[in-house]
Amino acid sequence: MGPLHRDRNPPVKTQGYAPPMICWNVAIVAPPGRSQIALDLVQRLRRSWPGGDETDFAAFDLATIDARDLESSDAVILAGVDPDRAGLGLVEVLRDIGVPGLMLVEPGVGAPSDGLGDDLMVLDANTSEEILCGLLMGILHRQHEVRHLRAEVGLVRRLHGGLAGDIARIHEELESAATLQREYLPGELPAMHGVEGAAFWRPQGFLSGDYYDITRLDDDHLGFFLADAIGHGVPAGLMTMVICRALNDLASRSNDPATTSPGAVLQHINRALLHRNGSTARFATAVYAIVNCRTRRVRISGAGHPPAIIVSAGGIARRIDSLGGVLGVFPDETYEDVEFSLDEGDRLVLYSDGFEQVFGMSHEDDLVPEELFSRACLQAFRSLALQPTPKTMVDALAKRIDCEQPGTQQGDDLTMLCLYSSSNAIPAVNDRLPAYRRAC
Repeated sequence: MGPLHRDRNPPVKTQGYAPPMICWNVAIVAPPGRSQIALDLVQRLRRSWPGGDETDFAAFDLATIDARDLESSDAVILAGVDPDRAGLGLVEVLRDIGVPGLMLVEPGVGAPSDGLGDDLMVLDANTSEEILCGLLMGILHRQHEVRHLRAEVGLVRRLHGGLAGDIARIHEELESAATLQREYLPGELPAMHGVEGAAFWRPQGFLSGDYYDITRLDDDHLGFFLADAIGHGVPAGLMTMVICRALNDLASRSNDPATTSPGAVLQHINRALLHRNGSTARFATAVYAIVNCRTRRVRISGAGHPPAIIVSAGGIARRIDSLGGVLGVFPDETYEDVEFSLDEGDRLVLYSDGFEQVFGMSHEDDLVPEELFSRACLQAFRSLALQPTPKTMVDALAKRIDCEQPGTQQGDDLTMLCLYSSSNAIPAVNDRLPAYRRAC
């Protein structure tokens, strides 16, 4: 439906330079059946309208006005429209399309306390033409900037929506990758001849740079493997897949994995990482132990990894040093095996270096002499002697970590393997620990 009346204010001619002319469209809306109010207001505004920009005043009836007329307007004046349900419905339309305006109410008729928004100004219907023109001119001259800002806000919202979708997709992909990584970890852990183990594995984010494996090698031997890829997140998580593949490839080709030297296993993984390295070197630390569960004899080899810890039933902690270099750096690196025996009630602990951050040092003198971890970290390991089973060990450890870092972001991936020796079925010959097993 077109306007009831349209009155155009011609531009004022000037000599010399004339600034770019702006044509404004102002819609004046009257209540149904009272179109004369809008027509009279058009004439009043025309008499007092300042020269300059061209302005098109159009009168409309509230009952017949079309939404397209509102969308094409730079401002709207509601003349004599009571702020009832019909009037507020039009206000909602104006707010949605971003068109500002004035509401002229009869004396004594109060405007609603809410629902008008910031773009509609309420005035007395007897307000002078000069004031109305001044206010309307101010509204019109800000519209260019307002529309520009609205367009930018709309663009930002669209970009935000696109980014939110991308983030949701990445989040879903990372969750799927994390699920796949967990499926590569062993499920139910094997136990034999009174030797059993448990694992604590807590990634820093979606993907972990730590990988572990506990495998039954034959009727007497268990293999315990733990690797820590340098870095965090996706790159470190992908690197653990390379380590996992190399470990499984060697196991599938070995006729008797229980007799394979732990050092030879680490050497094989080292070659696999070097083969996969491209322009950017990726490296990892690792430790691998083969336990004869019948004799309690252990062979272990490490590649730049924190030393294994033995905690006796009395809470005395000892470390097992292994001095091989990190994996993925030195092509000719060799890894020596270290052998020792477990006594009844001993706990063998393999862990990643994230624990040194959880149980961190407050002062340099907090370092245990000749050790790589603090007294707080050492005390956490010693407390494992109070737990009767590997499962209760890792549960108690998880609670202690939560107490150390309540509600904070974990600083590194955390993994720990706990092995418990309940009794010695067949005593081994010369099973006393050699000199490298030092008390902490």
